[in-house]
Amino acid sequence: MTEYDLSDCGIDGLETIEVEGALTKVRIVVGAPIVFLFDEHHTTPQCITENIQNAQTLIDDVGVTRLYVESHLAGQAADQLTLVGGAPQFADHFIALGNVEGVENRELFDQQHLDVGAPLLWPGITLRSHPYDRVRSHCFIASLFRNWRAAKMAGNVVLNAGRHHIDDICEMIQWGKIDVLTGVAAVTYIRIRPTSYPP
Repeated sequence: MTEYDLSDCGIDGLETIEVEGALTKVRIVVGAPIVFLFDEHHTTPQCITENIQNAQTLIDDVGVTRLYVESHLAGQAADQLTLVGGAPQFADHFIALGNVEGVENRELFDQQHLDVGAPLLWPGITLRSHPYDRVRSHCFIASLFRNWRAAKMAGNVVLNAGRHHIDDICEMIQWGKIDVLTGVAAVTYIRIRPTSYPP
């Protein structure tokens, strides 16, 4: 566990937080609601375990009230009927709380995997180089904000998704594109990559 200084975030009664992994302040807006961006490596169980541990810390100490997951269908409460792909263990751990919602676009996911599957319909394409991969990243953040805004942006939230999607979202933040996409500029973004994430 590593202790990080969050005093510049303006969280009432909280100066520091301990998480398992590397915490990066992507953008700080003092006193604004926070989106915690979790890097998940879908095939590394310890990485998922550490994300679960970190999410529980944020629920207990930082006022996280909602969890958004890549593994389930956008706009739907996470359960077996809304599972799209990826590793559902993170969502499964918290489903009983009733605050886990999917952000995945099933049509984009299915087409992307069809294009890179066997037989190969698009020679040389990979999941990451497929143009739908970045579009899915946009869908994730747009779906998160659709739901969060409907809840009047109460509390702080977590988005748990693959590293490349979190990379895309961080680029949107750095370029200012995220504020156009979400319609909300006063948001803090903090990225957490668990210790066991592969190099």
